[in-house]
Amino acid sequence: MTNAKALDMLTLSYSLEVLDPLVESFWERSVIDFIKNDPHPRYAEIFHLGIFEDLIKQRGFPIDQRLRQLLGEASREAWERMQAHYEEDRRFHESKTDKDLEAEYQAGSESQADDADDKYTELAEEQTNWEAFLDSF
Repeated sequence: MTNAKALDMLTLSYSLEVLDPLVESFWERSVIDFIKNDPHPRYAEIFHLGIFEDLIKQRGFPIDQRLRQLLGEASREAWERMQAHYEEDRRFHESKTDKDLEAEYQAGSESQADDADDKYTELAEEQTNWEAFLDSF
């Protein structure tokens, strides 16, 4: 597995194609139930924002009636909102003129330069403090 590509997609595929049927045969519950109800907030967020459904669709795994029932309509609606947001964002960026993009680039460059100056100053202060500490011995 060290040379495997797209481990997240392989894991998703394995979970839906192999683990889910096994889990259902033993406990009459789906792996998706465990993902939806995981106490870790990251998993709930991924599920409720439509990201989990998006991963399933990217993998080309068919969302049949059974899977739709497990995912629920809230997942479909979240996925549709996510797609609408991406489309709106794409249209917004496409509507920008070269002048708008140049201004954004300039502002970003200045911000990065300011951040770099602050970090350099901070590192110089830390180095001075470290040298003073070492000199105290």
